[in-house]
Amino acid sequence: MRKHWLRGVLLGVSLAVLLAGGVALADKEPPLHPSADNKTHDVGIINVEVDDDGGYTGHYYAYWPCPGDCKSQTSHANLLLGNGSDKMADGNWDGDFATTTGGDITITEPGVISHQDGYAQYDDGDVLGLEVTQYSCAWEDDDFILVGYEIRNVSGATLNGLYVGHYADLDVDGHFGDDKTAYDSGRGMGYILATTDTHVGLRYLMGDVSSYRNGDLNDYTSDSAAYLALSSPGFDATYPSPPSTYTDVEFVMGVGSFDLAAGEVYKLGTAWIAGDSLADLRANADAAVDRWVASDGCGILAPEVEEFVPEPGSVVLLASGLMGLAGYAGLRLRRK
Repeated sequence: MRKHWLRGVLLGVSLAVLLAGGVALADKEPPLHPSADNKTHDVGIINVEVDDDGGYTGHYYAYWPCPGDCKSQTSHANLLLGNGSDKMADGNWDGDFATTTGGDITITEPGVISHQDGYAQYDDGDVLGLEVTQYSCAWEDDDFILVGYEIRNVSGATLNGLYVGHYADLDVDGHFGDDKTAYDSGRGMGYILATTDTHVGLRYLMGDVSSYRNGDLNDYTSDSAAYLALSSPGFDATYPSPPSTYTDVEFVMGVGSFDLAAGEVYKLGTAWIAGDSLADLRANADAAVDRWVASDGCGILAPEVEEFVPEPGSVVLLASGLMGLAGYAGLRLRRK
């Protein structure tokens, strides 16, 4: 296990928060589904749960619009990794991912990169020998959060023909019988909409989408079906209008194939997004790109630096440009 962040402990109210007029942690509502394994990015208009096992605990659970109605928008959504139907790691139905030592989910507020910086690390056990370091970023008043992944081959041997992607069953506005799903090829974004105007999507910001497949509930909730959807190049047409009987739509979207030598890293960038129309969803998806670029891909594209631990009480420069006191500001620094 290779740790990528130094996670400072918040021992008091950050000086940067006081100077910037930010919101202290004590003023925040608790996570929507409190758990040791998942935490909620809750500063934006979309609230999203992230976890340290690829979606098994938190299911990348989304709520929108918040505050206010803050309606549930997700049934299940999880990470997929594999190079065969018998070598498919998923974060949902089999729960293949396990938290690494020191990889427990954390959300630091204020973050160095965003208003809330998330970190987690997990591996796929003995499925393939892949370790995933997950970084997430959320900003106040945004209709999206960013999630970046560093996928490292720790198997000791080259892994060929790999695919990475997501399974998404987004029950928009809490409904599951009247949804449609479609793909925006210009943005690399799969999305689901209800008969209301609410649209919820997943956009890939780094990684060229090679497949988007949609269908009914449980069409892809097995290793063989998920791998077939990931590894079959192409893009399904918009899902037909729901019939009068029960219909619960889902999609699988993925990138591949790629090879990883022992110790090599593949990087994937994503955004979970919501909007009150297709036009609004697209505008928010475009704003997510701007945030991705400005934040160096939620940190995964930033130049790596040697880890250092500042002496308690020393003055440090935060990403905001404000000065803070070590031990009082939450510091998260990348290392080689």
